[in-house]
Amino acid sequence: MKGTTTATGVSAARIARFTAVMYKPHYALYGVLWVLALEGLAAHAAGAQWRPGAATAVRVAVVAIVLLYLRMVDEQKDLAYDRVHNPDRPLVTGAVTAADLRAAMAVIAAAALAASAALSVGSALAIAAVLAYGLLLWVLEARWPPMGASVTLNLVVTYPVQLLVTGYVLVSAMDTGQVPASGRAWWAAVVFAGAFLQFEFARKTSRAPHPGEAYYSSELGVRASAALGPLCATVAVFAAVALIRPWEHTGGDALLAWAPVALCALPAAGAARFARSRRPSIPWCRPCCSCWRCTRCSSPSPWWCRPGDRVRFRRTRGARARRAGPTVPGRSPSSTVAGRRRRAADRGSSTAPRSPAG
Repeated sequence: MKGTTTATGVSAARIARFTAVMYKPHYALYGVLWVLALEGLAAHAAGAQWRPGAATAVRVAVVAIVLLYLRMVDEQKDLAYDRVHNPDRPLVTGAVTAADLRAAMAVIAAAALAASAALSVGSALAIAAVLAYGLLLWVLEARWPPMGASVTLNLVVTYPVQLLVTGYVLVSAMDTGQVPASGRAWWAAVVFAGAFLQFEFARKTSRAPHPGEAYYSSELGVRASAALGPLCATVAVFAAVALIRPWEHTGGDALLAWAPVALCALPAAGAARFARSRRPSIPWCRPCCSCWRCTRCSSPSPWWCRPGDRVRFRRTRGARARRAGPTVPGRSPSSTVAGRRRRAADRGSSTAPRSPAG
């Protein structure tokens, strides 16, 4: 079905398709949980009982659409990089145009400002800072070459936008009464910063060479990059424990209060598994062999299946697995008895090799 296109060439259908592909439901879920968890933790840290209300729902909606706004900014500011390393991105292929994205950004910005202004003046100013910083990043990416040349510098410059979103939630929640105005409540930002940075370092750490691509392991080294993830997670857990004070709780409340300590085992286990194995990335590598296809899109290396995504792959019918190519973790595409016999015959050996573990 063709979308309705205005005289300026803006297509609502193209914007909708872009949103469906680039802004998956789990991104919206991330925004929802971000607001709810941040408000709850900040209220507890300030010594109050959290009581979410209609203002909380407004903040959830604002953060969700602002994350889409920032996704659209990223799509445009990273265009030169994507032309080389992600040629299937929608803006590169023409599936969406810059005019489409800018029109959508204007609508989102107006809606976010109006909704936040209905909560408080502080909320409107805080969300305006988020929107403005997103545009500033776009300008810096285009006019300051060092930012695009160094992934570490890029992180230092771009990460504050996440802190600004956290600040928006806290300022707005304090204005509407969900969180008492307290300096202790602001320490909740450390928890979310540590959790976000752990994921950021883990998804861009790889043993495999990635010339020209934005990987921290390429600049900091594999060991340092792999260690930064668990370190950030540890900081987040210590901050959460300090704010929650689980030793002051009993029964089921105590179990929930100590949960962050238990969850810290997940990034630690991923880092340990990465250190012991020869996996190219943390915690999963992406199959690139043409004999394997994504069950979601039937493509061997679609741009939305990135390293770190737990995407299931299947072997294509009739395709011969390449022994030197990457495989799905835990399974070898050429481990059948017939395959072993064929390889043994090709090498002129009378004994078939052992089946790989899996």
